Amino acid sequence: MLMMQGSSNWVRRIFALALGFILASGLGCHLQAEAEEVEKQAEPEKAGPAAADARPDLSDPKTISGTPPEFPLKSSRFDTIDDSYEHHADNFDHSRNEMEMPFGAMEDIMLAIRASTHEHLVKNIDEEAKFRKLMKTPEQFRGHVVKLIGVLADTQGGPRNRDFLHEGYPATLNLSGFERVYKGQTTNANGEIISFRSMEPVPADMKPGQSVQLIGIFMMRYCYLNRDAGKMLTWTPMVFVRRVVPYTQMKEFSSTDNPMSNTAVIVVFLFVGGGAAAYFYSRMKYKTRSANRFTRMKEEKEQGQGAQGFFPRPPPSKKPAVKKKPVEKKSESTPATPSSPEPEQKKDDSPPASSGEQSAPA
Repeated sequence: MLMMQGSSNWVRRIFALALGFILASGLGCHLQAEAEEVEKQAEPEKAGPAAADARPDLSDPKTISGTPPEFPLKSSRFDTIDDSYEHHADNFDHSRNEMEMPFGAMEDIMLAIRASTHEHLVKNIDEEAKFRKLMKTPEQFRGHVVKLIGVLADTQGGPRNRDFLHEGYPATLNLSGFERVYKGQTTNANGEIISFRSMEPVPADMKPGQSVQLIGIFMMRYCYLNRDAGKMLTWTPMVFVRRVVPYTQMKEFSSTDNPMSNTAVIVVFLFVGGGAAAYFYSRMKYKTRSANRFTRMKEEKEQGQGAQGFFPRPPPSKKPAVKKKPVEKKSESTPATPSSPEPEQKKDDSPPASSGEQSAPA
């Protein structure tokens, strides 16, 4: 009996040890699973700063962020734009001497520029959007990508002690993230002035007088107070661009690479130049001829107008023959004086008598 009780105690002890081992193993697995879960939850917290560092740096104006938009750009906030000639006084900022631009429409355009590369803008240029159409019907081209070429000019307004072309001025807080805006103008030989707002700074080596091209989004017809006396306004298109690009392809203005056009230009030049040379030669020859009397008389005689030229002298008038008057017979009572000579007869200048009549005696 004692031996059987001793063996049963050992069995109980072994069973309790096995049960404790099993319970300890399960608890360890549970604790390990909880630790792994805690680590997994801690991973996003560790990856959070790294993910924040991977976000685009919108303080850099060259950063591209967002989905490239479709052009022409559509926005319900374009309806807030009023750029009519009649109501310009209602939305004119007298503190800046320029027309106010609606913030909502401007923000949508800046967002589109932030998401567009320069190449994307070039691919969507509307070739119909020329200067005159933009000024005549601006509502038809809002949000269109335009390309306008001109010479970089001075800025149209603002304090004179700041260079808006290179320094820029603080932009109103907007979703695009652009912190500064650079403004300026271009002009061309036709007197067409274009106002622009650039998101990237104008290169420091780009100076007024340099040929540039503006490829950006047209917003509105815009006016500002110019420097002429009497508070005169200047109206221009307003274009938002990512950057101002130098323009060197002058062959777009004149097709000099076309040999046919070169030949036509040469022919026209020779024709006009030859005509002008002939005209001036004839004028000089005429002046020389009219100044020399003897040369003029010689040319008139050579032209077959008679020996006397264009203005012949009248033939000399022939004097009528003078008839001698009949000598009266002397009477016998009146002796003739032989020594006295016979008086001379006066010449008769009267016209000759008609045929069959005799002149009266003197």
